[in-house]
Amino acid sequence: METRHKVGERFLTTELGTFLGASAVGIIALQHSAELTAWVVMGWIVLGTLLALILAWLSLRLAMGMPRIAYVLAGILAPGTWVMMILVLAVMLGPGLKPVIYKVKNWACREL
Repeated sequence: METRHKVGERFLTTELGTFLGASAVGIIALQHSAELTAWVVMGWIVLGTLLALILAWLSLRLAMGMPRIAYVLAGILAPGTWVMMILVLAVMLGPGLKPVIYKVKNWACREL
């Protein structure tokens, strides 16, 4: 059985990774999509940052022994981070990313 410290540590690592992933997705969207404005992308990154920081704080609370309310809030907020990333990916899959998809597809077909 894991200690609370280990659970909190693992949770913190996961959420910080999620934040970095969301930031990377936002930056890629900014580079490849002409339809997105910088403000939209920055808004998604800020939202992802806030969610990740809240979840990191909750995970530290878990590690320090603040039980039920932290679990409930983490259960509510963690899916929000993933939904935000999925929405950014959905916006990215517009016309701006099609050339990248075609290049990857052509490269994969050539390699096979």
